[in-house]
Formats: sequence, C-alpha cells, structure tokens
Amino acid sequence: MKKLILAIIMLYGLNGCAEVSTNNTKINLGNGKYKIKKIIINNDDVKIPQSATFNIDGDRIYGNSGCNSYFAGFSRGSDSITIGTAGATRMYCPNEEDNNFENTYLKYLNGDFRISGNNKEIKLDGKNMQIILAK
Repeated sequence: MKKLILAIIMLYGLNGCAEVSTNNTKINLGNGKYKIKKIIINNDDVKIPQSATFNIDGDRIYGNSGCNSYFAGFSRGSDSITIGTAGATRMYCPNEEDNNFENTYLKYLNGDFRISGNNKEIKLDGKNMQIILAK
C-alpha cells in the first residue's frame, strides 16, 4: 500500500514538470510563476501591464491579464505547447490601455507555440504572438 501511495505521489508531482528539448537544450516548463518580460503581437512590442502574470500548474496556465484573471488548459509536445481557448473573469477595467492589452493578449493566447530559449528565459513563439518569460 505504501508503494502504491508513493507511486501516485510521484506521478502527480511529475505531471506538472516536463522538460522540452529544443536544439539540444532542455527547457523545464515546470509548475510555477513566470515573469512576462516581453510580448510581441503581430510584430509590434506591446506594453505589458504591471499586474500581468503567467503561471503554470499541471496542465493549465493562469494569471492576471491586466484587469482580470485568466485560465486555459494546455498540452505539451516535444518542442511546443498547445494552449486552449482562455477563459477570464469580467471585472470592470478603468484603465483603457490595460483593457486593450487584455483583449488582444487573450485573443492570441490560444494555439500552438514553439518553445525556445534556456532555463532562465523561455520564448513561446505563436503564429501572431511571441511571449518571453523569465523564471
């Protein structure tokens, strides 16, 4: 019984910690909080609200998109992730700039993202949006 419980605990712990190999570099996309260093949407740098966050917990991402909390499921590939359509709370956002960021960020967040970088900085490169994260 102890071995079964230990095996279940180990499997649960490994579920949220995956290594992705890109160009012979292993990038750990484990559970945790990541700082959004930069976002480029349709080749334009986007000003990121100070409150914006990107977090990973198992097979889901969540965070703050400027005004509201967001969440989405995702799956891992060998050198990519696929993020599902994001949901979000819908609180009033008095700051128009943060509101515009949030709408655009959530619009382009879903889809396939190729992963590159190293264990200090991770780049998620999608069709219309690139996200650079730091641990």
